[in-house]
Amino acid sequence: MYVDFPSVWRYFKDYISASGGGVFELKKALDWSVWYAAKWWREVREAGAANLKNPFVKALYTALRARGIIDDEGRVKKEVSRPEMPKGLYAR
Repeated sequence: MYVDFPSVWRYFKDYISASGGGVFELKKALDWSVWYAAKWWREVREAGAANLKNPFVKALYTALRARGIIDDEGRVKKEVSRPEMPKGLYAR
């Protein structure tokens, strides 16, 4: 999981309840965020626009670097597979 359960429950209790599937639906929604970040990073790199002065690019780099998906030079070192779609409409 991304963080420990008590902190997730404390801050996202209403979202978890509304998602219809509990914490597993929340995890699926978070997995989509990671998948999109990796997808956008790949597109930014391929376009030659990986300038860390751009706030969007820097946010992608920082998030993916912290999760170990890219290395210091921005090369993808861990592939992220397309996650399962959440069942709850709110989580989607």
